[in-house]
Amino acid sequence: MTKNNLFRFFLIVLISVFFLFSRIKNLTSLPVFGDEAIYIRWAQIIQTEEGLRFVPQTDGKQPLFMWINALTLKFISDPLISGRIISIFAGFIIMSFLFLTTAIFLNYHSKENNPFKFIKQSINQYFYQSTFTTLIYCLLPFSFFFDRLALADNLLSAFGLISLFLSILLSKYPRLDISLILGAILGLSWLTKSPAIYFIFLSFITFIFFNYRQIKLIIFPLISSIIAFVIYNILRLGPQFHMIALRNKDYIWPIGEIIKHPLDPLKPHLLNASNLYLNYLSVTLIIFTIIGAIFFFLNKKNRQSNNLTYLI
Repeated sequence: MTKNNLFRFFLIVLISVFFLFSRIKNLTSLPVFGDEAIYIRWAQIIQTEEGLRFVPQTDGKQPLFMWINALTLKFISDPLISGRIISIFAGFIIMSFLFLTTAIFLNYHSKENNPFKFIKQSINQYFYQSTFTTLIYCLLPFSFFFDRLALADNLLSAFGLISLFLSILLSKYPRLDISLILGAILGLSWLTKSPAIYFIFLSFITFIFFNYRQIKLIIFPLISSIIAFVIYNILRLGPQFHMIALRNKDYIWPIGEIIKHPLDPLKPHLLNASNLYLNYLSVTLIIFTIIGAIFFFLNKKNRQSNNLTYLI
């Protein structure tokens, strides 16, 4: 192992240890959030009564997080820690795939024909840029907060990052094996929370923007979507499956309803979102993001590239 590789390995280990230490230390110091208590209680019910594996459907919730929590309860006696440790693990996955996604995105135009060699090449070439994104994630107040709560949101985000990584990889290498893996990840994300349906839509958009000249290749993301739909239909085994659609109506309005009052509650939500960005992402990161975007689009090479960079 060369000195450069040894330093890189040490840097990855250092960031990983820092991430785990910052998330695990005083893990139970945060007050229990209401939804946390509900999810953990469902997990306890699932663990003790096998016939009630779909009990979260009674409130219109998908059960994957609770299923995993039921497993962790077998090894961790403290119910709160057993739930929050899942989010810490999900946060580590998010950080890892931020690293990988940054690397392959920056190296997308590589001429390498083998996807595994492409990933390795991308990591070697853009190691420090990718490492920087993981460091930002570690230090973000937003990630620090949600990585320590027993909620399904972090698990959903982890699946979202994996699906983004695989969508970009599938766009560069339209192959059946990548398509099948992407479909499985999309299906698991759909078993976690309903907003995962947007991941399926975004995987199509990603593929089309990278391969708009070879539209016939859209069969690959279509296969992924079919697999995701098949996995999602596991939930039909639960007697309260219809409650998921009813619960979704609390958050999704039909177009006719939106037309009646387009700014209500959009306007107050936008104000709340701005406060969320300022407090949880920090002003410093927002400023650097704007500066980075300006420099990105001023680069002639980036302006001429025909890929997803405009949207990202």
